[in-house]
Amino acid sequence: LLLSFLDHPSDRVKRAAMASFAKIANHQCRQYAKILIYHLRRSNDYIFRKSTLIALAKLEDPTLIRDIIAASTHFRQSERRLI
Repeated sequence: LLLSFLDHPSDRVKRAAMASFAKIANHQCRQYAKILIYHLRRSNDYIFRKSTLIALAKLEDPTLIRDIIAASTHFRQSERRLI
């Protein structure tokens, strides 16, 4: 349900949806990893990207590392530290 709000026009709604997903994410949510990476690449909002990185870390899927690093070319230094 939260993932449907990631396409909302309001940045505040997107941030809240991703922050909520990051709180409840665990290894059973691996099926949503590609969706998260897609939104990670599209976003210009650093708060949204940090929440996305936290959610991806909780998925505990080492096969995602290459995709996450490839998406991080335009990230801030604090976001690169999270990776």
